[in-house]
Amino acid sequence: MSIHNGDLVSGSGKEIKIWNNQDGILMHTLVGHSSPVYSLIVLHNGNLVSASSDKTIKIWNQTRLEKTLTRHSSGVYSLCLLSNTDFVSGDEKGNIMIWTSNGDHKMTIDNAHGWIRSITALRNGGFATGSDDKTIKVWDRNGVYVKTLHGHTGWVLAIVELENGYLASASNDQTVRIWNVNNESTLMHTYSYNNPILAIGVLPNGDLIHEGNDREILIRSVDQVSNGRQDAKITFNSGHTKSIRSFAVFENGDVATGSYDITIKIWRRT
Repeated sequence: MSIHNGDLVSGSGKEIKIWNNQDGILMHTLVGHSSPVYSLIVLHNGNLVSASSDKTIKIWNQTRLEKTLTRHSSGVYSLCLLSNTDFVSGDEKGNIMIWTSNGDHKMTIDNAHGWIRSITALRNGGFATGSDDKTIKVWDRNGVYVKTLHGHTGWVLAIVELENGYLASASNDQTVRIWNVNNESTLMHTYSYNNPILAIGVLPNGDLIHEGNDREILIRSVDQVSNGRQDAKITFNSGHTKSIRSFAVFENGDVATGSYDITIKIWRRT
């Protein structure tokens, strides 16, 4: 799930839908993938990129399909936009590919560390990947391996970088973990819950947002996370009947949540 020119973009089944953020009206439906869409990003030029278990990546200009990328030999489940306008993709065989914004292939990292479940860009130009081998790996902007973070006991399903340079990761081991990657990859704190944590996000003010127990949404400040405080800045019930699968954050601070209950909810900043 991502944001496109202030509108909300969601992948549901084989279709991509674009919604108006102000009134929730469906604006466009993009059809082209033959299997479910698992990841969406918006490029610096405004084009939308979609990844699917049909082994393809598609680049869309508004509602028009610009290009289909077919170098992956297995389902593509994660995408990430880098600061230099390139983007990264990861597939279920553990392969990572780096592409230009035009869709030109730059490099492949073969079988990096199992099924790539999540990718996030880092402020230094590099990126981090999480996989079903229960580890997080850090890479530089050229795709060179830097380090591995060990600690999760389940798949690493989501990663974000906080404004203090720490990484936050979510896993089906029912934890959110905080890492200081600038200090010999130290595991700083662990937050434990009674259900798998499938998604996390960062708000414009730097706060961390993620699901907690029983589909509650928790928001923690960077200070709370840095100090490992268990209390949350804000806690509220998401209203979803199944787990939250993704967060999207609008520039004005509003938040969209996508869930396995097949609904998207938009939360107004107060």
